[in-house]
Amino acid sequence: MAKYTTAYTGRVVDFNARLLRAGYRDFQLPADPDRLGSGFEGWLAIDDDQAHVRGGYLLRHETFSFSGEPLSVAFYNLSLSEGVINRAFNSVAIRMVSSAIALQPRLYALGMGGLERPLPRFLKAMGWDLALVPFFFYAVRPGRVLQNLRTLRHSRLRRLILDVAARTGVASLGLGGLHGVRRLMGGSAEDAHVEPVPQFDAWADQLWESANRSFAMIGLRNAVAINELYPSSLQRITRLKISRGGAIAGWAVVRNTSMRDHAQFGNLHVGTIVDFLAQPAKEPLVASAAAGFLKHLGVDLIVSNQSHQAWKSALRSAGFLEGPSNYALAVSKALSHVVGPLNGSLPGIHITRGDGDGPIHL
Repeated sequence: MAKYTTAYTGRVVDFNARLLRAGYRDFQLPADPDRLGSGFEGWLAIDDDQAHVRGGYLLRHETFSFSGEPLSVAFYNLSLSEGVINRAFNSVAIRMVSSAIALQPRLYALGMGGLERPLPRFLKAMGWDLALVPFFFYAVRPGRVLQNLRTLRHSRLRRLILDVAARTGVASLGLGGLHGVRRLMGGSAEDAHVEPVPQFDAWADQLWESANRSFAMIGLRNAVAINELYPSSLQRITRLKISRGGAIAGWAVVRNTSMRDHAQFGNLHVGTIVDFLAQPAKEPLVASAAAGFLKHLGVDLIVSNQSHQAWKSALRSAGFLEGPSNYALAVSKALSHVVGPLNGSLPGIHITRGDGDGPIHL
């Protein structure tokens, strides 16, 4: 394996071109090693004669807290080998994962399009532990949601049924009723003070100190870390400071995007609760306040991926429903030894759309 530098740019471009010619169009290795993304380093699988790149991956070293104990981990990302078009290079994927483990045994991968895509299936075969991070949604305008949500509109008959439901108001009665029942079961955020802030300051550090031991695993969320995760340059992001009675309850990071012919969301105005943190037992207040802020922006649909039990319960109490998820978490053997098997430990882990690649795909 070789560190990705400008000396290999031409060979990476050739590698991407070979995959495209063979019909592989899911993603490519970055053509410019100076633009890999904040904190990322690139590694390439090179032929012995140094003539061709046969694969590559990105790695970002991070700090996570495990029940209050900080440990270094790394995010394994954009793993791509020529084996996707030519079985003669199937061993390249093993070579790349082994290389990453040698650099940092405690690895995780995130997203990946679900559990049945090539990368998560390969990682599972390599002994990694995998689980889906639950997906939650709130249809603020149910009619528009049913007319635009393309994952529900696979057949002509289904499209006809959904369009009729949207036009007749059945959608609003059905989904709206379900959301309403959930809200009645939860708490209220009417007296919460929601303040958009340009950055996170000392109050966020105090919140981190009081909350981080509650999580079996959570990425660093002190003020410096979350300012780096959610910089002011990140488009359509709003940072929210949420308080009640003058006391800090928590923070949330939300995103609102007006989609245009999106593969899943069509032309919906989508709000995303990207991430949040709260004082213990204040999660329902923070979740409801974040959702309320997005509703006031006029979104059609609010979505969020959350793994921790307290935040899943908080979203449910704010009226959210759970839907099918394609957002997968994979942890290496060494990381699984720290956090335990995901089938039991996931409810204690805080993983959101802010982790991994961050909210760039929303």
